Amino acid sequence: MQETRRKTLVYKRARFNAGDLELRRLLVSALSSRRTVGLRRETLAPQGESPIWRVIGYHKILEHFVFGVMMRYVPGLDPAFVIDDPDAEQLTVSQVTAPVTDEGKRRELLGAMLFFGSIDNHLVIMQSSSLRSKHLEEHLQWLLLNSDQMDDTQILQLIDQPPRATVDRLSQSHVKSIDIGGFVTGGGNASLESQHQTSEHEQYTIHSSGHGSGFVDFLKGLLKPDQAALISEEILAGTEIRYTLQLKYAHKTTEDNQRFMSEMASAFRHSEDVNTKIRLADGGLIDGDNFRLTGQVQIKTYDGVPNADEVFETMRVWLIEKLESGELSLS
Repeated sequence: MQETRRKTLVYKRARFNAGDLELRRLLVSALSSRRTVGLRRETLAPQGESPIWRVIGYHKILEHFVFGVMMRYVPGLDPAFVIDDPDAEQLTVSQVTAPVTDEGKRRELLGAMLFFGSIDNHLVIMQSSSLRSKHLEEHLQWLLLNSDQMDDTQILQLIDQPPRATVDRLSQSHVKSIDIGGFVTGGGNASLESQHQTSEHEQYTIHSSGHGSGFVDFLKGLLKPDQAALISEEILAGTEIRYTLQLKYAHKTTEDNQRFMSEMASAFRHSEDVNTKIRLADGGLIDGDNFRLTGQVQIKTYDGVPNADEVFETMRVWLIEKLESGELSLS
């Protein structure tokens, strides 16, 4: 069945900490040198456990662009189905294995997909609920490192660029306060696969070792040592706590204050793990999609699945429009 769905495209810019590098060229070299899926798939599971694969499963290299679909799947995972029988006293659950291909290859359940396209160091992304830009950043870092396109001293970051209107507002008034909010979720015995799934609150979730240990360490740093010693990470187990942190200067500001607030505002607007609101001295408020360049597009799906080549063309047209309009710089 064919349907048309509204999707959001998100713009990111690739930034490297060292060297005069271009993401598109690096990706073309990496994908050309790692032609088979087996050579370029990344396992997310600990050594010795069943793999969870993350891989650019499909890609297309054009004269000025490179496009790809990043996929995640767990081999051997058969979905469970329930038999919908309103007259039954109990529901029956069964697992169904997809038939193998004519060549005897197993069909695996696809967990999530993310579509992307790049020209120079410009990147456009169509995310899913459980594969986000930070996952793409992690995978590209791994792929470029393991295909010898970068060394272990070089770091790739995918950063947001605000719309031109937001840039103009920030240039006209300095930052007065920054509100940083989110959720702290407690750890449990969740499997690695579930840890990589995105809940409806993932954009507000603190991600750190120990499922929130970094936030607990921050809180303990505000206490006297004897009081801090009484708090363990176990207090987070099973919790989902909302927090808000506000940074602001006193009644009068200085150049040092303004520089600090500007740097913090820039840093937090690139983070998808927290909800950030920037309040300006002239009373203005910047939050949400005002921090990043996005666009709504219509995407055709076939039995719920987009055609990759059609998505790539939509991305190409959208990004070229942004470049030609001056919203983005070619350099």
